[in-house]
Order: sequence, then structure tokens, then C-alpha cells
Amino acid sequence: MKNCSIALSIVLITSGWLSMRSQVIDFNPSKWLIPQPQHIEIESKKIKLREGRIVVLNNPDLSHRLYQSVLKLRDEIAPWAGVREISMSLAEKEIPAVQLKVDTQMIEKAQGYSISINAGQINVIAHDQAGLYYAIATLNQLAVFASEAGYLPSLEITDFPDFKRRGIMLDISRDKVPTMQSLFKLVDQMTSWKMNELQLYTEHTFAYQNHEIVWKHASPMTAAQVLELDHYCKERFVELVPNQNSFGHMHRWLEHKEYTNLSECPNGCETPWGLRAKKSLSPAEPGSLELMEELYAELLPHFSSNYFNIGCDETVELGNGKSKALIEKHGKGRVYLDFLKKLNELANKHGKKTMFWSDIILRYPKLIPELPKDITAMVWGYGVFHPFDEQGAQFKESEIPFYVCPGTSAWQTIIGRYGDTAPNQLNAAENGQKHGAKGYLLTDWGDHGHWQPLPVSYPGYLYGAGVSWAVEANSQVDVPKLLDIHLFKDKNHIMGKLVKDIGSVYNDRNTVPVYFDILHTVHPGSVSKVNRTYKKEDLMEYISSIDKAIEPLSKADMRAEDAPLIEKEILNAAALAKFGCKLGVAQVTHGATIRQIAPIPLDERLKLADELEQIIYDFRNIWLERNRIGGLRESAGRMESILRELRKR
Repeated sequence: MKNCSIALSIVLITSGWLSMRSQVIDFNPSKWLIPQPQHIEIESKKIKLREGRIVVLNNPDLSHRLYQSVLKLRDEIAPWAGVREISMSLAEKEIPAVQLKVDTQMIEKAQGYSISINAGQINVIAHDQAGLYYAIATLNQLAVFASEAGYLPSLEITDFPDFKRRGIMLDISRDKVPTMQSLFKLVDQMTSWKMNELQLYTEHTFAYQNHEIVWKHASPMTAAQVLELDHYCKERFVELVPNQNSFGHMHRWLEHKEYTNLSECPNGCETPWGLRAKKSLSPAEPGSLELMEELYAELLPHFSSNYFNIGCDETVELGNGKSKALIEKHGKGRVYLDFLKKLNELANKHGKKTMFWSDIILRYPKLIPELPKDITAMVWGYGVFHPFDEQGAQFKESEIPFYVCPGTSAWQTIIGRYGDTAPNQLNAAENGQKHGAKGYLLTDWGDHGHWQPLPVSYPGYLYGAGVSWAVEANSQVDVPKLLDIHLFKDKNHIMGKLVKDIGSVYNDRNTVPVYFDILHTVHPGSVSKVNRTYKKEDLMEYISSIDKAIEPLSKADMRAEDAPLIEKEILNAAALAKFGCKLGVAQVTHGATIRQIAPIPLDERLKLADELEQIIYDFRNIWLERNRIGGLRESAGRMESILRELRKR
């Protein structure tokens, strides 16, 4: 009886473990794919591939980039078939294990493809090389499924993108400039998810030869590095689009005396955003256009893309300084549009089609039809209910090409704002598709020092890749699960949910209290009018929620190459967010406002200072594992200003 009892216990324990594992790992192959395909039919039977070759047909100019992806496919598929060789032709009566073919008649939509896995064979037909590349990406993901499930599924896939252009815009001007290796890794991740456009938002982080004073401490992208990255992107069907702000957000230039004369408000002026100075170029200064003409001439030849994002957003100083008389005569919208047109002409001289942020021209809807017909409006917005529908309709009516540009909701948060990410992106995708947007660009900003670590942006990257490819099929994807499978490679399926949970601690559109109002207590660049108040119990609840979110971290079993770094990044971000809460608790307890530290007793301030000092030390070390040193001094310096205030006696 004792042995029977033991045996029964083992059975029950084993069956319980299998039950838990089946709850964690859903062996439905379609749910392992990102993006989810437009159409997929799965048969219940499991198949084994016949032994044979990978044959690539109707593709005589098989490019190096595509050949490398075929090699990778061979290695991934090898465990499920005796595939060893790659051929460009079929022998008489040969039935290959894998057949890849380009046929524009059978697959009509650009970048589209079909996959059939049955009768022991994989058959792929694609419209073009890009479609073949994306089909191979799907097969590689199915190979990941097979390695876990123990079999390849029998299925039929028909797939194509809803948006022709699908990309990420990464802010490299708010202190954090990634290393080349980090950029290469980002491109690899993007292309595995069928994204095909990358923009690096630039204010001052390109090494213009005659303007070293602007970038010398920023570790900028050099001409040679842009050429290398452009080539790397092209090899992977990703278009690297130049991005240089050219009107607003020019403070990195205008703060230097050599350029101050070009600013709209060199001595400061009142704006809807409060007192601002030296932030925007003045269209009343002829030198403004001359500077941009020089920059374009040096920057643009390094990019093979036909497009160029000139920015021109948030020109809030316009009309409050040097251009006031001009605007009184012609109107603010007209002056803005005229300068935009001149910048567009400069870009056209270099064979580029202009992109620009649409926020300003949308204030003057009657002027939208006057935009050049080959210009592309970048319609951006980060709230859950941003009016992408209304704004997309305006550009469609005027026959102006446009993108929808939602965000990761990661900036100004430290630990993310998960609850805003998917609704904002789905809103953009649905209404972009409705009004015929030609592109979808997911923005990832780094306002005020880019304090959030990269993993905080991963949910946004993955979800954006999904809905920009197939809106309906990806609207309800399981983001945590897919992160564990394809990015964290967490065998215990802990990390995806952890990132979701920590990013759900607080949700407040575009800013969060811990980041913006508390940690910027003494940050001179923060918005001047802050009236929020916090209850001590709310801040304590934030701390408890952060602790609860990261508690399972020790149980994660990540196999990603950068797994140790991901763990350090999450722990440091959590510590920084908790510190902000603790500082807030001390301020509330001792009657201080969010901009006051002095009322906190010295012993409490010194304890907080010691905690922050360790956070800053870790932050600096972590920064250098993915990013260049330029900008670190400024980003960490914002924290160090608080450290000094805490230690004042």
C-alpha cells in the first residue's frame, strides 16, 4: 500500500506539473507567431518533413540578405528534416523538403506570401523578395514552436501587410545614443517581426563636420556609422530614414552663442508652455534656412532612403519673438507653412521626399490642401483617445499622404505605462487603415534624460509590429507570452508578465507622478506649472505594487543573450521608481510641496541620499552596456541634482 501511495503521489504530482505547464504553454502554433498572419488554418495532424533540399525558384538575383535568411532557415528546420543543401533549381522528379518561390501572379499583394506545410513538405510562394524574407521569418518562428512542442504543425497561411511601411522611431537626442551593436540588434528584432522602417530622431547627434560644438559631448552618429547602419538595414529589408528636426526642438543648437541669433526667442518669451527661450528657429531669420541647407547637404547623401523626416513639431515659440510682425501680417499658419515648404524644397534638391510632424498644420486645417502633394504628414498622438480618425480623414480628404504615429508610452515613466500602450496603438492602426495611411511609425521618446530602460519599451515594440502588419489579427495578441517566446526566451514564462505588471503600477497619460513631479523636484527643465498633490497612502501603494511586480524575477529562466542585463535594468528601474515614491512620502509627511526638499529632516534626507547614490551608480554602469557614454553625464546629472539637495545641511 505504501508503494502504491507513493506511486499515486508521483502520478498526481506529475500530472499536476503537466497541467500547470499546459496552462503556461499553449501549444496552438498560431499563438506563437508575431505578427499573427492575416489568415491561418491549422490541421490537427503532426507532420515530419521529408528529407531533401531547400530549393529557391524564380529568384535568379538571390540577394546576399535573402541567402543569409535561407541559411538560417536551413539551420532552424534541420531538426525536423534531413535538410542540408540549398539549390536554385529542381532536378527532374525531385520533391524538395522546402520549396521557396517568387511568383507575382499567384501572390498579388506586395510583401505578401503563402505557406503550406503538409504531405511532408513546406511550400512557400511570395510576391517579391521581401515577401519571401517575411515567410522565412514566419517559418523560423514555427521552428521555435516545434522545438517546444516536439513537432511541426500542418497548416496553411496566407499573409500580407495592412500597412506598406511599418517602423520604429527611436529618440537618440535626449541623451541616450545606442552603440552600433545595440542598433544592429534592434534592426534584427524589427525584421524578425516584419517591420521595415527605422528612424533615429536627431536634434544634435549627427557629427556635422563644421558644427562640433553642438555634438562634441554627445557621442553622435558619424557619417561612416550611418553608412554602415544603412547597409545593415538594407540587407534585412529595413529602410533607414534620415530624421533631423529642423524648426522646433533646436535648443541643442540655439543654446550655443554661435547659433543663438537664429532663435525665435533668444531672450525668452511667454508661450502656452510657459517661459521659453532658444527652442525654435525663427523663420524671420534668413540664416535659419541657410543652416538647414548646409546640414541637409551633409547629412542626406549617407542614406539610401528616398524619404527624410524634417520634424517641425511643437514650434510653440513661433510668433512670440522675431517673427511676430511677419505673423501679424500673414498669420501664424501661413508663416509656418511657408517655412515648411522651403525646407521641403531643400530636401527635394537632394532627391528626398519630405516627412513632417503634423501637429502644427492640424491647427490650420484650411491650409492642409496647400501642402505639397508629395509630402508625408506624420500624424502623432499618444493618448488612448487621440483623434486619429478625425485627423486621418483631414489628410485623406486633401489627398496628402500620411502615417499614423502612436507611441510606446514608455518615456517619462521609468517603468512603463502598459495600460496606454495597446489602446493607443490599436486606435492608430484601425483609423490609419480606415483612411488609407501609407505607414505606421511607432515612436519611442526619451524626454528629460531617457531614464526608462529598453525592456520597458519591448511591449510597445511587439504590439506595434503586430497591429501594423495585420490590425484585426493582432489586436488581441498575448503580449507577455510572445515576449517570453521571442525576446526574453524565458522558459518559465515569468518575464513577460513581470514587465506588464510593473508597467501597470500607474497609468497617467503622457506623464506619471513618480517620474515627472517628484524626481524632477529640482530639475530646471521640467514644466513650470505643476499643481498635483499626492496622498501618502497612494505613494505607499505604488511601492507595494512595484515590489509585488518584481517578486517573481528570481523564478525567471531567460535564455536571451542579454538576460543578465535585462534583469539589472528592471531592478534598477524599480529601485528608481520606488525612490521617487519614498521621496514623495517624506515630502507629504513633513508638509513639503513636490518642489521642496529642505523641510525633510536631515537624517531622513541622508538616508534617501544613500539610496539614490547606489541607484545612480548602477544606472551609470547599466547605461554603458547598451549606449554610448555621451549624454550619460546629463541624464545622471538630473538625479545627482536631487542628491545634492538631499545632502544640503
